[in-house]
Amino acid sequence: MPRSPYAPCPECRRHVRVAELRCPFCDRDLASSDLRGDELPDQRFGRAAQLAWKLTLGGVGAVACASGGGPTNVAPPPAPSREATEVRAPPEAPTADAGPEAEAPDALPRNVIAIYSATAIKITKSVTFPPYSANVVAAQAPTLDAIAELLAKYPKMQVEIQGHSDEGESPKFAEARAQAVRAELVRRGVAAERLTVKSLGKDWPTAPPPNPANRRVQFQILSGGDP
Repeated sequence: MPRSPYAPCPECRRHVRVAELRCPFCDRDLASSDLRGDELPDQRFGRAAQLAWKLTLGGVGAVACASGGGPTNVAPPPAPSREATEVRAPPEAPTADAGPEAEAPDALPRNVIAIYSATAIKITKSVTFPPYSANVVAAQAPTLDAIAELLAKYPKMQVEIQGHSDEGESPKFAEARAQAVRAELVRRGVAAERLTVKSLGKDWPTAPPPNPANRRVQFQILSGGDP
């Protein structure tokens, strides 16, 4: 049976000419190798059988070799990008002893005011303040409007307003901030008796101090939070 003028390299297994002294792919010395061409299919077989034999030589490069051209180095497909396969981990759940409302408010989208579960409602949005100040800035108005709207929807809800201060600030700012937020909610139609105030000072930072996120007022639903 006739043999092909090409044979697989002992090192990289790519087909090279039998007369080659060095593999053009892996630079293997072929002078001492006894390269023997692959057996060609008998001419009695049809074109389909011969084509099948060509494909077994290694794909596109082998077909080019069998048709008389030189060996072809086909580059492998690029590896999938990391962005296409990367799976992002969900945010960690707060620990049981993290303290009252210690989870960072930025863990949720900025426009989320409350979380509704099967058993309770939790206010997640906080009101933040400039340093050494208890003045409610205009940028906090949408948050206060949304919380007042939530309280109007649940008229039996009782809420504790918790004031916080940052490292280096006097504890009086925590109290003053909570009182200022209470006044803003009352001005928006919430009954004052539904709102209690508690100062937590700098004992429950939401970020390593000093940090603007620590100068805040958060909300704890005491009762009437059943959805």
